[in-house]
Amino acid sequence: MHILVVTQYYAPEVGAAPTRLGATVAGFIDSGHEVTVLTSLPNHLNGATFGGYQGKIFHREVIDGVPVLRTWAFPAGGRGLKRLANYLSFMTTSALRGLGLSGVDLIFFESPPLFLGMAAVALKKRLGARLIMNVSDLWPDSVPAVAPESIFASKPLMEAGRALERFLYSQADVVTAVTKGILDGLKAKGLDADRLAYLPNGFDPDLFKPRPFRERSRRPMVFLVAGSHGYAHGLEVVVETSALLRHRSDVQIRLVGDGPTKGALQALAQRLGLSPKHLRFDAPVPLSSMPDVIAESSAHLVTLRNDPFFDRTRPARLLPSLACGRPAIVSGRGDVATEVAVHDCGQVVEPGNPAALASAIETYADDARLLRRQGKAAAKYAQAEMTWPVLVNRWLERVESRLEVEA
Repeated sequence: MHILVVTQYYAPEVGAAPTRLGATVAGFIDSGHEVTVLTSLPNHLNGATFGGYQGKIFHREVIDGVPVLRTWAFPAGGRGLKRLANYLSFMTTSALRGLGLSGVDLIFFESPPLFLGMAAVALKKRLGARLIMNVSDLWPDSVPAVAPESIFASKPLMEAGRALERFLYSQADVVTAVTKGILDGLKAKGLDADRLAYLPNGFDPDLFKPRPFRERSRRPMVFLVAGSHGYAHGLEVVVETSALLRHRSDVQIRLVGDGPTKGALQALAQRLGLSPKHLRFDAPVPLSSMPDVIAESSAHLVTLRNDPFFDRTRPARLLPSLACGRPAIVSGRGDVATEVAVHDCGQVVEPGNPAALASAIETYADDARLLRRQGKAAAKYAQAEMTWPVLVNRWLERVESRLEVEA
């Protein structure tokens, strides 16, 4: 079977979507399928086209043996009209590029951006292919929670978005959810359970393996926050927590990554008088370097903004640290909090509560036995249940059986 993967985000961009899609593509290939990726010239997060891709409209390359067809999109970060132009431009150029393809049996597209679904549906009809819609966020439901001031939160665009959402669900042969919360949301929207599949975020077991804790020394214990710095993560609580822990010379919080809220977080840290010995901001690193970053840490902090909508999210940033044997402190509710509590691989505190988060950090700083016991449980759970090969194979069995039934 020839599968066309249509996504706005793909390597060399970093983040949950490029990582998940790269693993999904690898799973397709391992199962004997032919794959082509249709994506944009990389520009995510920083709003500028990456070096080596600038000045191009169409570009073809091969990544890990997979043909990757790239098309131009108006580069833009953040929100507003420029972001809308980014989505609509890629919708248009990807459809134009895809119309020249042939021999495609199945189209797999990632949403959001929801607008990309229009290109996927057009290609489905033109190429006579089946369609899988992979939902990583219930857009536009998420807009009031994530971006209440954005243009997308206006009543006309919200209504148009919901109409487009319903249309795309009706066109998809299978709809896949990235979290159980999203799966429940799709069922609540009236989608038949037989058309639904579940593909959560995972990790590469060849890259992320259990790593020993470093020996205690005069260096502080590092509590790691890794990944994009976005509104949904509510990372202000991390900065405020660091201020509460300034008396602990044995504790340092390290934020590794980039994103639209990073500047505001750095400004808040400066206003609170925090130095790098308390709270350190580091640039993003390649995924291949993350095992060494994690090995320097004692535990991972996962935060979600204190809003019921985010209870259905499950940040992918959690999994590599668990796989390396680092317990998590989850400042949030929902799937991720339940997962950590059930498998005893970390602590869970109320979202948006700096005092509770500071207390959990001090618990690990003062109890090495608990830290190591929960770290061991984290690695055992992640390595058994959350590797990409395990997850993708389960998902493929479900999807292929569904497509066979419909055929």
